[in-house]
Amino acid sequence: AYGVYEVEITLLPMQEYINTPAIVHYNKKDYKITSYNPSILPYCEECFETNTPNHNLHITKIDLSKSIYLVDEEAVKNNPTHHWLFSGGIQIDTFILPPNLVYPMLIMPFYTWGGKERGMNYKRMPCISTLIVTNPNSNVNTFGFANSRDIEEIDISIVNVDSLTRTKGTVYPIFQECWSLKKVKLPKQLKYIGSDTFVGCLHLTDAKLPYTLEYIGYGAFAYCKLDSLFIPANVSFLEPNFLGFNYHLKKIEVDSLNKHYESKDGVVYTKGRDTIHVIPYALELDTLFFQHNISAVNDYAFSLQPFRFSFPASDDFVQQIYDSLHMIRHFVANTKLKHLGERAFFYSPIESFLNFEKTSVNVIPNECFRMSRIKNIKFPTELTTIEKMAFCDCNQLESVEFTREFTSKIDSL
Repeated sequence: AYGVYEVEITLLPMQEYINTPAIVHYNKKDYKITSYNPSILPYCEECFETNTPNHNLHITKIDLSKSIYLVDEEAVKNNPTHHWLFSGGIQIDTFILPPNLVYPMLIMPFYTWGGKERGMNYKRMPCISTLIVTNPNSNVNTFGFANSRDIEEIDISIVNVDSLTRTKGTVYPIFQECWSLKKVKLPKQLKYIGSDTFVGCLHLTDAKLPYTLEYIGYGAFAYCKLDSLFIPANVSFLEPNFLGFNYHLKKIEVDSLNKHYESKDGVVYTKGRDTIHVIPYALELDTLFFQHNISAVNDYAFSLQPFRFSFPASDDFVQQIYDSLHMIRHFVANTKLKHLGERAFFYSPIESFLNFEKTSVNVIPNECFRMSRIKNIKFPTELTTIEKMAFCDCNQLESVEFTREFTSKIDSL
């Protein structure tokens, strides 16, 4: 009980769905099951009854790659809330799933009951560290791994899917709030990563995107811990704010063969560099000088965009981030700049925007600088419209200067 062992388990049934005797059809053969032991990994009631459960058992590896999963798949599909693998407070380093498993299990950690918040004490219990899917036909989009908060690595590279996205009736994005997830191996033929797929993976630092990838959705990697990202050659569309709240992000590199985007010094531009698409928050520069041919800044280009899910991104928390981490805070505009996207600098650490008065920008759109740390701004002579909440809650703003008489539309600031 107090040692560390590698064990092999040939059968891991789930009692709710097996009636004996049973006939299992697998690999063109029939197997007759006459009995089974339902307590190989027992359900640990004491994990819900005490704050100090016994965690002496440490399993280094469970390999079910040569096993048969004995669960009625239709029953699981109709009742997915019971299709969870609880490790009973046991620490399992690596868990390799059976090759005939179509619906991967939700790996739910244990928490102790009785806390004030939501009736639970959020004290993490030991669970599974590495999960490996071995069935190429696994339906990871129907039952993903959302809220599996103790898994550190997931390997779904063998799965034959070209998209990771919520299917109809699925409550959560596939990897939402896998708080401990550090590394993920994605399907090799993946083309589409949907909105919020990895939102809330607070420790995700390793996400190698396959060369087949074509699309990354809104907030797909929001609230992760990426410090760099490589965009493959086939990516044709990056949704605005696909990297929201990656405040450690230092650089983004785009494959030189990409026909739609390019990068320079860690910043992502549209091909030809006339539009700034994404600016990493921790860009390793003190000041970003806009190149001479820049005419537009994309929606959410430098927006932290908080409050996307249950992660407590309070004002105090964000303030601590701003004060403790290196973030680029100063920008110098070029004279050809004509367009700012909505929320382009929303909730960002921007403090100065020099030469802005020399640009041709005529509209400052909705929430463009809202809740940012901008201190001083001088408006362009061609400015005609300031839309609603463009500078709302800019608590550091000290001075605003108009370069000509302003008689056009100004919405509520």
